[in-house]
Amino acid sequence: MRYLIVILAAAVVLFPLTANATEIGPGPVYGDWYSSGNPYNVNGEINVPVDSTLNIHEGVEVIFQGHYKFLVYGFLEAVGTESDSVLFTAADTSVGWHA
Repeated sequence: MRYLIVILAAAVVLFPLTANATEIGPGPVYGDWYSSGNPYNVNGEINVPVDSTLNIHEGVEVIFQGHYKFLVYGFLEAVGTESDSVLFTAADTSVGWHA
């Protein structure tokens, strides 16, 4: 019984951390990403199509869940502030970035 209580308590605590995540990809992306959708988990190759714009607003966290390309054929605008930046990172930071 005690084990069940611990599991339920953990689920209640952890659920809000993942409930607001926005799953992205694979495929085209455009429009506006706001911090209220954090984190944006990229799960495949994504692209901004020709004649399309992706606006990434201050405070947004974009987390690549694997080794995926992010190609921009249209327009990308990622504008943060000194106190509320835009973060691009990887779930596995030990791998690093490369072209």
